[in-house]
Parts: sequence; C-alpha cells; structure tokens
Amino acid sequence: MAFEIPKPRVIASGARSITLTWAPTDSEESLNVLPEDDNSHISYKWPPRYQLSKAEDDDPDFHPCYEGDDTTHEILDLKPETRYRIKLRVQEAEQLGGDWSRDYKEVEGKTTDETLSQKLTNQLFRAIASNDAVTVARIVSSHTKEVSLETRDRSGKTPLMNACQSASQDVVSMLLKAGASAGASTLVGKSALSIAVTYGNQEAVEAILNQSTETLEGSDQGGSTPLMWAAENVMPKHPKGLTILELLLAKGAKVDAQDMRHQTALDRLCATSGDAAAARLLLQHGARIIREIDTTSRSAHQPPQNMTTLMVAALNGHKALCDELMDNWDVDPTVQTEFGGTARSFAEQAGHTEVVQAIDAKVRKMRDAARKAIGGA
Repeated sequence: MAFEIPKPRVIASGARSITLTWAPTDSEESLNVLPEDDNSHISYKWPPRYQLSKAEDDDPDFHPCYEGDDTTHEILDLKPETRYRIKLRVQEAEQLGGDWSRDYKEVEGKTTDETLSQKLTNQLFRAIASNDAVTVARIVSSHTKEVSLETRDRSGKTPLMNACQSASQDVVSMLLKAGASAGASTLVGKSALSIAVTYGNQEAVEAILNQSTETLEGSDQGGSTPLMWAAENVMPKHPKGLTILELLLAKGAKVDAQDMRHQTALDRLCATSGDAAAARLLLQHGARIIREIDTTSRSAHQPPQNMTTLMVAALNGHKALCDELMDNWDVDPTVQTEFGGTARSFAEQAGHTEVVQAIDAKVRKMRDAARKAIGGA
C-alpha cells in the first residue's frame, strides 16, 4: 500500500506566526512502502519525515521552514497582516534516494495585525539585541503603559534577561530604572545576574549590583549561584570573568555556598575553567579546600568526600591550579583515596603529563625537606 500526503490545515495565527497541523491518512507502520502509479501517492519510510516550505503572497519562490517527523509546527518570524502559501512534502523511501516528494499539499494562512503593545514589545526586544540604547530609552520612557518589562520571549526570557547577555550597562540600567525585575528568573530558575555572569557581561553585572544585591545568593534549580557560574566561566572566552568574580565577592557573595551536588564555587572551578588566579581569589576569601578523604560523613551539609580539591584539579589537567594549591596553600599531593588513588594517578590516567611532572617535582621537594629536617634534628 502507499502513503498519501496529508492535507495541512492552519489551527492558529498570530501577528508573526502561523501554526499548522496535519495527520497521516494511512497508519500502516511498515518500514518501506512500495510506490504506486498514482502520483498522489509516494513510497516512504515509517515514520515519515515532513518538510514545510513557505512563500509570501504571490512570490513564486518557496523557502523551507521545517523538516522533521512532528505533525504540528509553528512557523515563526513572519510579517503581520501577510498572506502565506505553505506546502507540505514527504520524504521518499531510501530506494528512491530519500528526496522530498515532487507532489505536495498546499494551504494558505494569514497573519493577524499587531497591537501597539505587541509592536512596541517586539521593537524593544530587537533594540536590546542590537544594543540600541536610544530606542530602548524611547520605549521605556514614553510607552510605560503599553509595554510590560516582564514580557517573555519564546525562550522564556524578559527584556532584562536578554540585555544581560550582551547589551551595555546603559541599556541594563535603563531597564532597571524603568522597573524591570532583577528577581525574575527563567524556567530553570536563572536570574538576570546569573545570565550576565554566564555571558561574561561585566557591565550588566555592575548595573545590577549597583542597584541591588537581592539576587546575589539566588540559586537556580540546580542550586547554582552567580558566584558558581562566574567561577566556571573564568576562561579566555570570558576575559572579564576574573573581574566579575571580584565584583561578586566584593558585594559579599558567599564563597562556600553549595549547589544541589554539594559543590562550592571552588569545587566547580577545579572541574571546569581551572583558572589559578580565580582560585586564588576564592581562597583568599576563605574558600574551602578538601584536603583529606572522608567517606564516613553523613551530614546533609558535609557529604562524604571521595576526592580532594587537588585530585579534581589534577584529573582535569589544570597544572597552574595544581601548582597554586600545592605551593601556596600547602595541599598534600600524597593523600590517597580509600582505593589508593592519588592526584598523580588521576592525572596520569587522564593523560595530563605536565600535571604528573608538577606533582612529582613537589613530592621530591617534600621528601628533600623531610630528610633535611631529620638530618638537622
């Protein structure tokens, strides 16, 4: 038997979107269906894959806008009050080359008018994305009744959250002064401050902290605080990461706050960025160093410690961080896990030769110092 291309139908229209659905007319769940002479039927693979393409008004050129196996799709970023022609094709079976069918089913849809509020909100999001401070200032100062600063985009972010990704301090400050909530969070609980920290946007961090520190200790669903995200993102791609870390600590960020896995900012730094300067800054502010293995603890705030801070840094190949811990914070590289693992063995297993050499050099110094002490006694 063959498969007939289903007829798509419009189930919803907005000012900038059209939602369509379609249902297979044949539920035969065979892997390959042989072609028939009727051109309205094609050979296909089960489950079928679909392609939508759109054209504006009478434009003869159709442009693909969706490929997949879903039978409902929302086409986004359309123009308001515009007629669209939309074609649905099905992918043919492998023996036919897997091309999209020449035959198709077509439907028309028209977007609705935008209200003034929608227009201004869309303008605001676009101005923020392009860091257009002039337009942002105009909208937030002249259209306070028409625009809600807590409106969410398709990814669940408010204008302020979007601004924290890349916009300037001026734009972020404008939004805050206009009443944007710094305490709002994404679906996973991430605040505007955490977003600014994650994207390395120092100006946004400064703007938020200059107004309020209410989200300084705010944690997302994983228990991550802004300081933890800052520690993870101190790396070459975020050249201002160290300065951001300093700003958070200067405002009183709790250096030993723990996430849902009981990891602190330093713990996470050892497993991610491994930046020695950032680690030094955290340690100078009292960050906890795990120096010994403790598998007996059952405290909710102090779970069993299966690896030391140095072991984690060594396992992840952070030589400068290992040197910092051993040379300036007297971390013992000879400590063993309950199974005999050491910082050196973890580094060796992971192929971090430079870390192995650094630990060997430190152990030799420790042994030489011990022999001298015995000889002097």
